[in-house]
Amino acid sequence: MARSAFPKPSQVRVTLLPEPVTDATPFVVRRSVWLGARRRVEVGSNSTLEPLHPELCLRGLMKLEVADDEQVITFMDANGMVTKAFFDEASTGKRLPVDERHVDHARWWLAAARALVGHWEAHIFGEPLDEPWRAEGFVGVGPGLSAWTQFATYMNEGLRQYPTFVQIEAGDLVFGRNWSAGLYSGLCRQLAYHMNAEGPVLRRCAKQGCGQVFGSQQGRSLKGISRNDAIYCSAACAAAEKQRQYRIRQRAKEER
Repeated sequence: MARSAFPKPSQVRVTLLPEPVTDATPFVVRRSVWLGARRRVEVGSNSTLEPLHPELCLRGLMKLEVADDEQVITFMDANGMVTKAFFDEASTGKRLPVDERHVDHARWWLAAARALVGHWEAHIFGEPLDEPWRAEGFVGVGPGLSAWTQFATYMNEGLRQYPTFVQIEAGDLVFGRNWSAGLYSGLCRQLAYHMNAEGPVLRRCAKQGCGQVFGSQQGRSLKGISRNDAIYCSAACAAAEKQRQYRIRQRAKEER
């Protein structure tokens, strides 16, 4: 089946049931985290519930190098625990350690979250859906329904701790299943917020060389200010692009 044959974005309906997600800052379990002997994830005894950064799944997660143990540990220490245990090794084609606290299990859950975000961005911008999955190491994921099945499976696994699940409708086919919230679940719920038709429209930053996908301009959203017409992901990008355009105009004047 050709990439463009089925389903096209216009043929796919993604529904969040029983109702859309309207909160972009779910609370997740936070504990101190460090890497112990034999690459085992060790955690502190004290735990708190802390909100995620409003666009962590779009920004910090997508900059994370999941192949780097220290980055994975630092990301969890700063943002929350991946409380899910064994990862389904069949989806990766790799044999994972027996110890459920091994860093590789957390690594693959975060890779799955990255693939989910990449899939949704690809859907929004009309790009191939299987590429984000393959980029994160998920073998055997093809375009079209194969990618959407993978999306529904992993998204709903992450949403099990919340009263929300994803239902995918593509033509006559309907699939998706409703399966203490950890980081992976929080990232999935945050992505569910960005999937909400009433939520902020995802855009790519217009600053040359940036391309960050965002919903609200960084800085403004954290202060309770939201703009739907922002074309730059942050005030810094807006200022940098303004300076670049100014220099272009100055050079043009000098060349006259």
